[in-house]
Amino acid sequence: MKETAVPDALDLLRTRRSIKPREMTAPGPSPAELETILTIGARVPDHGKLAPWRFIVFEGNARARASEMIRPSSAARAAGRSLAPRSVWKAID
Repeated sequence: MKETAVPDALDLLRTRRSIKPREMTAPGPSPAELETILTIGARVPDHGKLAPWRFIVFEGNARARASEMIRPSSAARAAGRSLAPRSVWKAID
């Protein structure tokens, strides 16, 4: 009889913790770990039918640059305003 992965999944859900982005510090995942994370992430249920997924990985100085570019949009949204997301992403490219 085939053994199911349900106990592993329940254990994972029981022990997982969410943390705030500002609490995420170096070192980040290795390239192999990141590939695994993105591969699994691309397989999650897609109730919005948004597949295929597109992941953008920012490393090194690009992370800080992306943060500075995204910050005004995030602040505007928090204040009830909206900046066109495309303008933010165009600036990063």
